[in-house]
Amino acid sequence: MDTLKICDCLEDMDRAVLHRFLSEEAHWQKGIGPKTLERALENSLCVGAFIDGGQVGFARVITDYATFAWIDDVFVDPSVRGQGVAYRLMEAIIEHRKLKSIAAWWLSSSNPDARRLFEKFGFSKPEQERLEKWMARKKTKNKSYHN
Repeated sequence: MDTLKICDCLEDMDRAVLHRFLSEEAHWQKGIGPKTLERALENSLCVGAFIDGGQVGFARVITDYATFAWIDDVFVDPSVRGQGVAYRLMEAIIEHRKLKSIAAWWLSSSNPDARRLFEKFGFSKPEQERLEKWMARKKTKNKSYHN
């Protein structure tokens, strides 16, 4: 693999790459519109992986920068999977200078390979008792979601 660069500069994120993957391939964001994606990017800490200037990976953190962080939209281009890109993205997030005080980290994944990676960073399945306290509001995709 050529030299991998990890960057948290929002202006470096390739919107076309992100939109294509998230709106077409990511089951959790299918149909997301470019304007909605842009709002999500602007209100998150974004980390990208680049090889020769092209974006090959991405993850974002939704956080208050003090106590809580949710890692979301993690993806790696299929052409470089298995080469440590996702590991480097996660490493950059966990060690990020703006996230040092975070005590509660959360994420959701049904992908067994991704779950094994996340376990390397200390993530584990929450105890049933803790999960029973959580609530979620059903995702509704109103018209603005597709903008």
